[in-house]
Formats: sequence, C-alpha cells, structure tokens
Amino acid sequence: MPEWLSRRWHAAFAPTWTRLGAEAGGLESLAALAGVRSADALAWTRAALPRLRTAAQGLAEIGLPHALLHFDTRSDNLRLQPGGRLRLFDWPYACLGPPEFDVVAFTQSITFEGGPDAEDAPGPLRGAPAPA
Repeated sequence: MPEWLSRRWHAAFAPTWTRLGAEAGGLESLAALAGVRSADALAWTRAALPRLRTAAQGLAEIGLPHALLHFDTRSDNLRLQPGGRLRLFDWPYACLGPPEFDVVAFTQSITFEGGPDAEDAPGPLRGAPAPA
C-alpha cells in the first residue's frame, strides 16, 4: 500500500463518541440528522453511548492485518455496473485499518435505507465476541 495512506486514521475515530457526549449539544446535533425522529434518535444514542464508546475503542485497538478502507461506505458511494459488477466511488477518506470499520458503516447504511437490521446481517462477524 502507498506510504501516504494513513495507518492510524481509524484510531482517531475512537474518541468521537466520547467527544460528542461531552460537547454541549453534541448528541443533539447528531440526533437532529434523523429529522422528525430526532427525539427517538437522541434517546437511543444516549442509551447506547457507553456501548458505542467501548466498541469504538475496541476497534481502534485491533491489530494487524489491516485492509484498505474506504472509510465512507454508504449506498450512495456504490454503483451496480452492467454484468453485476459493483463499484465503490468517492475515496477521499481512504486509509488502512481494521475491515470492521467499513463493514459496520455499510450495515448501518443498509438498515437506515429500509434493509434488514445490522444485527440480522449474515457474515463472518455475526456472533463475534464484543471488544474487551
């Protein structure tokens, strides 16, 4: 992989939940993205905040091997090409890190857009132990 790709950017993400929880209006600003369901989003985020902090820290501490991460995996960055080939676009956040970062981001996007809940998604991470 090119030397210019960050090998630690994923670790810088870990304190995000702590920062949002400590900032005046941090969680409210995040919940506002849910529009008419912002009150539900705020209640859920407040309840889930300790678990989110722990999970983010655990992901930041995952060791090698790392993979090339898109770090913004959402359906609007995907295009289905003729012949069934899937292309991933918009790579300004590319870095190296644990592949779980992209998997988690993408499963949230699927759920948000009316697909199955992330917890119901099949795959190798299903049933994996929670980070210590």
